[in-house]
Parts: sequence; C-alpha cells; structure tokens
Amino acid sequence: MLSALPAAQRDARHALQDWLRALRWPDEAADDVLLAVTEAVANVIDHAYPPARPGLVHMHAWVWADAAGERRVTVSVIDRGRWRPPSPSRAEAGHRGRGLAMMGALTARLHLQPSDAGTTVIMVSHPVAVN
Repeated sequence: MLSALPAAQRDARHALQDWLRALRWPDEAADDVLLAVTEAVANVIDHAYPPARPGLVHMHAWVWADAAGERRVTVSVIDRGRWRPPSPSRAEAGHRGRGLAMMGALTARLHLQPSDAGTTVIMVSHPVAVN
C-alpha cells in the first residue's frame, strides 16, 4: 500500500522489480510488466483522487504456472477513488490518453473494473518458460 503521490510510481516499480528478479523473470518480460504497472499506478495518481487529497494505491502481485507449463505474473492495482473515463478531447489533441492501450499492449490480458468503491486494474503477463 502506497500513498498516491508521484513517488509511488518509483516505489511500486522498485518493489516489483526486486520481486521479479528474485523469481528470475526474464529481463524483457519483466520490463513489460514493470512499464504496465508503472502506468497503472500513474493513472491512480493522476485520476483517482482530488489533487489536494491523495488517497492510497494498493498493488498485489502473484506468479502462477499455466497448463502449458509456462509462468505468468498477475498484478492488480487498486484505488478507492472515483473512476473518470478518459477525456476524448485530450486524447484527440494528442495529449495523453494512451495509458490503457499501452497497458493492454504490454500484457496478455488487461481487466479494468471501475466501481463506486474505486477502480481495480488486473494485468496478466505474457507467459515465460519455467526455469
């Protein structure tokens, strides 16, 4: 659990990076997960809470093997703020608005669950071979 302030991006990335290294996750696959999670945390910081009242961001990660014998990492990023859909005018003007597409491109699966209680983003990595 981290405060939804800019340092949370760095702190989440470092914690996840250390964990992936301990799992001996391949560097290129780890980079995809790290970039997707950093973007999800940035979205919490930028969009979930009023600027004067930052809330919390929760990150949970686990590893599992699929039926083909390959490993995947699943990471959830959760806030208790209010969902605000992307602004079409900002995206059309070329200012931001590509975070969800980027997260989707970097992961095998992306699930976004907005609700009155906050937003949960679940990302599943591409498979890597079991060491």
